[in-house]
Amino acid sequence: MSQIAWHWAKGVAFPIIGATKLQYFNEAVGALDLKLTHEDIAYLEEPYVPHPIVGAFDSNPKQGVMLLDEKK
Repeated sequence: MSQIAWHWAKGVAFPIIGATKLQYFNEAVGALDLKLTHEDIAYLEEPYVPHPIVGAFDSNPKQGVMLLDEKK
């Protein structure tokens, strides 16, 4: 629940993908009532060490985003 609350505190909105049990939805809804302080957020982020992006694009290629299965 705190992970979802942290995302929302950072302004991130996302669908809940792969929730296969009612308890997962209840935990997500419960995160709406969890208000993190600036101190809470700093505590959660303290152990994070930035690392290089591996195996993914860190920005769109010059030609832009394109469909891989697009027929020409």
